[in-house]
Amino acid sequence: MDTTFVLDDPSRPAATLFSPESQLQLLVYTDQPGVHIYVGGNCFGLLAGKEKAAYHPHSGICFETQHFPDAPNHPHFPSTVLRKDERYFQKTIYKIQPL
Repeated sequence: MDTTFVLDDPSRPAATLFSPESQLQLLVYTDQPGVHIYVGGNCFGLLAGKEKAAYHPHSGICFETQHFPDAPNHPHFPSTVLRKDERYFQKTIYKIQPL
């Protein structure tokens, strides 16, 4: 998977992930308009992990909080332009807790 999701309520988690085995969940909160979710489907056979463990396409997942891809070319997307002397701040929280 390599997909961006549009977020409309920053008070709700942008993404959640849970493990029934460990009884833990990950909650992702952000003030960004989107979250891009990527799983390592393109790294099969290319990366070795700890103690030379082979990573397979579903060995990991990444939650990238961000603006929308190709935003400068779509006027109806939130702007990604940062002008001289402007400052940019964003906040993302990754929270791990028991289920």
